[in-house]
Amino acid sequence: MNLLPMTYFIEVAKQKGISRAAESLRITQQTLSSHIAALERELDCSLFIRRPRFRLTAEGELFLEYCQKFVGLDRSMRREFREMSGEIAGNVRVGISQTRSLILMPKLITGFQAAYPKVRIYLSELTNDELLLRISNDELDMIIGDVSEERPDLRVEEMYRERMAVIIPQKPEYEELAEILRETGDLKHLASRPMITNTRNDIVGRYINRVLLQNHIPPNIAAMSDIAGTCLGLCAEGVGVYICPDLYVRYYRELADRCTIVPLPYSYAIHIAMPGGEKSSLAARRFAEYCKKYGQDLTEETLSGK
Repeated sequence: MNLLPMTYFIEVAKQKGISRAAESLRITQQTLSSHIAALERELDCSLFIRRPRFRLTAEGELFLEYCQKFVGLDRSMRREFREMSGEIAGNVRVGISQTRSLILMPKLITGFQAAYPKVRIYLSELTNDELLLRISNDELDMIIGDVSEERPDLRVEEMYRERMAVIIPQKPEYEELAEILRETGDLKHLASRPMITNTRNDIVGRYINRVLLQNHIPPNIAAMSDIAGTCLGLCAEGVGVYICPDLYVRYYRELADRCTIVPLPYSYAIHIAMPGGEKSSLAARRFAEYCKKYGQDLTEETLSGK
């Protein structure tokens, strides 16, 4: 069953062009063009228009729908035959943010593949909004992140909770602030201080913004980044105060020695989400179960410095 030309056509439609699709597929443009030309001859129609901008023809749109159905059915069929034979194998496409991936995935994947050596894990390290979009488009098998909004198309379970902390530079000008926050826990003392924050594309960035609004604090933003390690590095240099999960600063231990950590009474859930119904492969379900079982333990180990 050779569905390769259909797979190629799906990628051309996704990338909106031959050259980008060929690069993504790691084949030559000539090879890809030959496959598309053969499809057009067989179907006796043009599947897309190149100029003035790339777009599928009406026939191309219809053919794309059939390609997606056929390729999806082929994937499901092969998966079911593997599972009937008792073999758990295949690819699992996992979406997770970069920092959580650094903290969780090396040990989780190592432990899981010791039990299931024929399963390959492909990571997409993206912002939370991008993860939700990609799993909706069937580009990921599971995501680890914030799925707090109602999503009837997904099966969602809590994996663990991230507890927040104020990270304060160990600089003379911040000593009094650290003492006040330890004693009172009142975030209003941050109102006039320069702050570092994640962008609102990120779970942490959105949550920080919510906490500041709840406390009626207009943020004085000194720097902003999607990368927690960058934010913590800026904090350690004295650029400003940073609010983030205490898990992050414990992971970046070399930065923790240069900062003061004040725990906050705030936390949020990190979820595992997968498509509903029978869409998920046995390999994906097993990996999700493994992450749920051991993810909490792993975060506690990181916090305790093990």
